[in-house]
Amino acid sequence: MDYLSLFHPVPTEILPESFHREQLGSRVKAFSAKDGFPVYEEGEKPDFAIIGVNLYRFKPAQNELIHIPNSVRKHLYGLFTGSFSHIRVADWGNIRTGENESENREKVIEAISEALKQQIIPVIIGGSQEITYLNYLAYKKNKRYFNLLSFDPKPDFVDDAEDINEHNFLTPIIFDTDNYMFNYSIIGYQNYLVSPSVVDTMDKLFFELHRLGEIRALPETAEPVIRDADCISIDLGSIKAADCAGVLMPEPNGFTSDEICKMARYCGMSKKMSSVGIYNLSAAEINQSTIRLAAQTLWHVFDGFYSRLEESADFNSTEYIRYDVSSPDTAFDVRFYKNRLTGRWWMSLPLNEEKEIKFGLREFIIPCSEQDYLETLGGGIPERWFKAEKKLNF
Repeated sequence: MDYLSLFHPVPTEILPESFHREQLGSRVKAFSAKDGFPVYEEGEKPDFAIIGVNLYRFKPAQNELIHIPNSVRKHLYGLFTGSFSHIRVADWGNIRTGENESENREKVIEAISEALKQQIIPVIIGGSQEITYLNYLAYKKNKRYFNLLSFDPKPDFVDDAEDINEHNFLTPIIFDTDNYMFNYSIIGYQNYLVSPSVVDTMDKLFFELHRLGEIRALPETAEPVIRDADCISIDLGSIKAADCAGVLMPEPNGFTSDEICKMARYCGMSKKMSSVGIYNLSAAEINQSTIRLAAQTLWHVFDGFYSRLEESADFNSTEYIRYDVSSPDTAFDVRFYKNRLTGRWWMSLPLNEEKEIKFGLREFIIPCSEQDYLETLGGGIPERWFKAEKKLNF
């Protein structure tokens, strides 16, 4: 990939060298006009690559003097590292964009695809949320099946959408006949903002919808859902306007600022997370409080990542306790695993022969909660298990 022709360097006035050694910016290797594109020695590959995408409906923001990614960078770089002083972040700069929408799309896909190929987590600072569709195409370009999670006040899906925008980016993903998205989950949707027919469509596709009230009442219920996500799309409009006013569509209800930071930390702690994007900041004007919250949300992603607890991938190891629960609704036991060290729960799904070959697995294991285990003990079937089994063996 020709990085120099694909990216604008980070502006000189916000480069890391201007920060204190304990601030995050001092640990970032950024693409600069002076030093060129960041180069890492062997064995020092970055964990994250920041990619600025100043696109709204695939066109650059009207006022080029107001550049959202650079504003977020300035505040993100100024935050202190805290417990994760060993952070390894590259800042690849901002995508070079023009009036040709098709070329803009291809550049974003190429940049994200390259990060995924190198097993570097792209941190996308948008722009509006339809950039998530380009993120999907980057996974597809790499032939990687993935789970998509969005923090949103509503599913961005419209049956008869023509032009892709921040309100309907799910539509072309769902209707893609060569689809690489296995599951979609939404956290924080508000029922009165969503057409019942859209909810019905999501249910028929066995997607997971988690209402705002449900998550605010028990934030821990979001953790297994987040732990199962590869691609994470954060619409800052999912935060209530009192805490986050500078977004494209501010809503009076939503997450609080500290709640979204807690969710962001869960994202970073997930070993499955392979890309994260933060979207729908308003390009009309800079709202310093919203920009600061965007930076702090990303800081919590980093904090979660560098606080990860090591868990064995071998569920037959002594690190896990196995529970087989008989259920009157299935012809077989429902199998659960609990990690002795972290306390996290997982559940196993049976695969038919075709899917065993497709996924190269004997069993398909997904994250769950202790409550799912207790529900099964009581004779029920967890909704996550039911929906995943339907998708797997459809």
